[in-house]
Amino acid sequence: MAGNQSYGRPSEAHEVVGVISLHGTLFLLIFAGFFAIPFGLANSVLRPVFPGNPGWRKGSRYGLLLFSIFGSVIVDGENFDFRVFVSPIIAVVLFAALFPLFGITVSWSTEFIAPECRVGA
Repeated sequence: MAGNQSYGRPSEAHEVVGVISLHGTLFLLIFAGFFAIPFGLANSVLRPVFPGNPGWRKGSRYGLLLFSIFGSVIVDGENFDFRVFVSPIIAVVLFAALFPLFGITVSWSTEFIAPECRVGA
């Protein structure tokens, strides 16, 4: 997304754009697991609260709830990397889209792993 002209430049996190490192990969895996596990469990608890059938609608509602609570912390249009490497509008829209996509993924995963959590089951 940043383009070839940005390769080699440092990011706000002092990482080099375009370089895939073991350190960076492990950080992403640990960071994602740190948040995915508790928010996945929260989805299991909150599933009955969201109206509708299980699936993408229920999951997107959960993702939008997460966005309404945590969106302003995660998605910051004034972020250094957003201004330097890509248009802030594009970055904000793409990062905001991660919340409903996460909700949909967690919802479908919950249905697959624990079908007894389905409403009406």
